Amino acid sequence: MKKILTFTFVIALLISACGQSVNTPVPTTELHAFTSTPESTSTPEVTPTPEKKEPYAIISADKAEFWFPIPEKEIWEWYVLPVIVKEDCGSCVIVSIEYSWYVEITENEKKTAYQISVDLMNNREKHELQSGTFEELLATSRTKIYLLGEPDSDGYYSKFDTEYTKVAISHFDNGLLIELTEPDLLKILNEQKPETIKFGAVAVDDYSNPEEVTYSEAPEFGEFTVTPEYK
Repeated sequence: MKKILTFTFVIALLISACGQSVNTPVPTTELHAFTSTPESTSTPEVTPTPEKKEPYAIISADKAEFWFPIPEKEIWEWYVLPVIVKEDCGSCVIVSIEYSWYVEITENEKKTAYQISVDLMNNREKHELQSGTFEELLATSRTKIYLLGEPDSDGYYSKFDTEYTKVAISHFDNGLLIELTEPDLLKILNEQKPETIKFGAVAVDDYSNPEEVTYSEAPEFGEFTVTPEYK
């Protein structure tokens, strides 16, 4: 910021001529002296934008790691879907997926596919609305490895249980980490070394209408094609 200092100088000259004193008026002059305060050259602090993390797969001989990003929130809710009873199947209760994260592994020679799935299913006949941390949500979820059947006309796959159980899940680096140590599936991955692996993530978004539940379109949810890293 500049400060202006105003100085008024009055200059009077006394001139003597022929023995007489003559006062000669001189106009008042204003001079402006400018002084400046050095402006700060420091760079203002800017909060960096967090880098968006992408899902990844790291595969080695004894373990495969599959990582999903998740939305940044402290409190999660589950068992939010209401009970849906279908009269045409003997008043059966429809159990719906509220959250699901999955990875698909295809065995080319046998043309079979396996799915590692972390699902949180709702049946409000047994459960009430709950909320908590992501770790608590995972503790309530079911982790299984399925054999996928042929897709139907709507593109949905039948799922068949397998005896494979060597898979673990955890909340890691603000995301979901699936660690696979099942030898048969690791053999498929390491021998065939697929160039891409299919990831998928689903979450309930709007459940106000039980007949038309919509699912989240947030960037952390959807289907992803992931290029694995082999070690």
